[in-house]
Amino acid sequence: MRDGRPQTSRTKIEEIAVSYYTNLFRPTVPVSRIPKPTQEVAPRIEEWEVERAIRQMKPRKASGPDRISADFLKSASHTIIKQLTKRFNKYLDDRRIPDQWKKSNTVLVFKKGERDQMKNYRPIALLSQPYKLFTEIILNRLEGQLDEYQPVEQAGFRNCFCCMDHIHTITQLIERTREYKQPLLLCFIDYANALDSVEHNSVWNALHHAGVDPCYINLLEQCNTDTFTTIRMFQRELRVPIAKGVRQGDTISLKLFTTALNHVMLQLD
Repeated sequence: MRDGRPQTSRTKIEEIAVSYYTNLFRPTVPVSRIPKPTQEVAPRIEEWEVERAIRQMKPRKASGPDRISADFLKSASHTIIKQLTKRFNKYLDDRRIPDQWKKSNTVLVFKKGERDQMKNYRPIALLSQPYKLFTEIILNRLEGQLDEYQPVEQAGFRNCFCCMDHIHTITQLIERTREYKQPLLLCFIDYANALDSVEHNSVWNALHHAGVDPCYINLLEQCNTDTFTTIRMFQRELRVPIAKGVRQGDTISLKLFTTALNHVMLQLD
């Protein structure tokens, strides 16, 4: 739908979809980048790190643009670990990932509401599985440091933490205030398009504040710069540039988002 009028032309529908997601992924707030680029290279990746990351991959996941599935990587791990390690280290040395990894395929899944509204469709991004394997290795190296940066109040996306604990605490508060007839004020924040809402430089600044080595910041910046996704509405692929947010479906994206979020909260304090 455009300007309140339903569209039936395939070309017009494609234009609406491209315009909607281009605006969604367009930077909205100028943010200066604090950490300076470095020429340092991250420590070399060992074969055991690749083997561990392959074991961590979830089976039966859809493949990305390269059509390499997680199941293939897991079943052929004993024959490809050495070559994967060699290639990953080349990307570290070059400080650059393959251009193919910057592409994702997006599938639109209807949620609820009016079917002619783009906001009622959930975009599911399908990334290259070898790329996700690469960032899983980076996540394994940084996870402990990023978790230490989080306050105890943050229970989401952390090992040994559970959101059910917070739900239980809130439930107890509600029950006790009702029992003793005391006032209670609760505030919940609904993050719309959460992973797509953060500016890139905000993420790099947050990682710098968390004490992450600049070589990893540069590497993650490379993984999130000049990326794009394609949406197939009818017969052709529609290209949409991504200049904001962390990559949906990437193993490290949730950690990047919570790191950026905590950096904002610390500034508010």
